[in-house]
Amino acid sequence: MEKENLEKVLSAIRKEYGEGDIHYGDDYLPLVRIPTGSLELDAATYGGIPLGRWSHFYGPPGGAKTLTCWNIIKQAQDMGLTCAYYNVEKQFLAEWVERKGVDLAKLHIVEGTTIEDVGAKMESLLGVINLHVIDSLAHAVSIDELAGKTQEWLPGIQARAWGKVLRRSNERFNDKENAVIMVNQTRQVFGKFMGSEEPTSGRAVEYISSMSLQFKKSHWLFKDDNGVLKQEGSNKETLSGDSDPGGMEFQIRVAKSRVCQPYGTARMRLDFESGNFDLLWELTKAAAYSGVAVRGGSWYTVGENRVQGEKNLRALIESDVDLQQTIKSAILNGHTIKEKDA
Repeated sequence: MEKENLEKVLSAIRKEYGEGDIHYGDDYLPLVRIPTGSLELDAATYGGIPLGRWSHFYGPPGGAKTLTCWNIIKQAQDMGLTCAYYNVEKQFLAEWVERKGVDLAKLHIVEGTTIEDVGAKMESLLGVINLHVIDSLAHAVSIDELAGKTQEWLPGIQARAWGKVLRRSNERFNDKENAVIMVNQTRQVFGKFMGSEEPTSGRAVEYISSMSLQFKKSHWLFKDDNGVLKQEGSNKETLSGDSDPGGMEFQIRVAKSRVCQPYGTARMRLDFESGNFDLLWELTKAAAYSGVAVRGGSWYTVGENRVQGEKNLRALIESDVDLQQTIKSAILNGHTIKEKDA
């Protein structure tokens, strides 16, 4: 009797509100993820940026947030997804983006300065474009703030404006076809612990995000005679022209996640000359961590090959594409939610 009553109620609700309003949990398919271009970050996020969710990138200036977004856009294009970049900061440089491998002819650049304009354009595009990158939340200004006087202090006006935009946009958000990355900055918070920093634009950004990544700069890197990045040298301010840094190491922390295990970390090395992450460095570290390369003292055994030192292990990995794929699979398979658990 109860089952018959339930079916009648469900049928009535579906008839009035639509077929998709009530369904069973096993109707949900596993999340599709967009790779980030970094093996360590893919491992920390269980495969990359989830399609069908909101993501939040925040950190200090020069923390590789936008650079990571270009890598993700390139990977998304390779998957056949359409991408839009919201050029709020007016910092788009076509030559640099093309150098990252992004197909400019297929990239939609959305101009906008005010929060309300950016939100309205995103609402319209959510139905036709898969990946949206807003760069950045902190730079956008509210219409009410523009209408006020320069010296007026309007506390919370930016947070309230973004809160309205995100609530409206979420109503048009398709949880199977859309992904939004919100790039944000941090500000020092007075009255808290010394050096405490928090992202801007209000709590609504954190609430709507299924995953938040915190970006931090770590240290400068320098190139050896073979052009390989290494951790040596002084601070940039005291360097001579012959020893300028060739790259920088970054740390990314999964500060919040509903799509993977939270609080994981990833370290990435950026090569300034190429503008790409040092994937070979990540593969070399991952080879030993995953057990693909068995270490004994300073020697590494990979199948029938035996090499001494990380330098020679890196060279072996660089020369063997199949080995690279084996290492990637070994790492990612250990950091993936199985289909039955998704």
